[in-house]
Amino acid sequence: DPLRDRLRALLPRLHVLQTLSGLLEELAQSGDTVVAIGAGELTKALATRVAPDGDVLLVDESVDELERMLKSAPGPNVFYLVGVADVLPLTDGSVDAVLSRLAPSECSPAEFFRVLRKDGRVEVSTSDQDPKGPALNLGPREIERLFSDSGFAGVTVASADGRLSVTAHRP
Repeated sequence: DPLRDRLRALLPRLHVLQTLSGLLEELAQSGDTVVAIGAGELTKALATRVAPDGDVLLVDESVDELERMLKSAPGPNVFYLVGVADVLPLTDGSVDAVLSRLAPSECSPAEFFRVLRKDGRVEVSTSDQDPKGPALNLGPREIERLFSDSGFAGVTVASADGRLSVTAHRP
């Protein structure tokens, strides 16, 4: 039936285009320490979600971008660190969740695994509008294998219209 076929075609998009509140409920809890890489637009919502005892650690390689984020999302539980996704300026097992807006080909699942505590969660998603852009440099199976080989469990990969979302947890 045509309606059923259209609904099935939309299912992957529903996962990728989750509501902000749904994403934050799954990723961050009150009291968590969350690393946000390239996710400046989510800073206020994350800071509110983990308050009063949790922290948001914004990581960006650009000091200018960090200064811009500081002006738009200041808060007592928001911290700004200069760094890159491949070498996070954090100690082993020091965070509860990692949120990244980089294409999976631009991030390092092994580095995310290193900084996460046991049962830590990771969510990597792109907002790439270009279907030929970096979000699709790797296929879903390659991305799933990349995260699984780094030690993650429960890896799910969804893609639609050039957008990609990966979720997983550290056992």
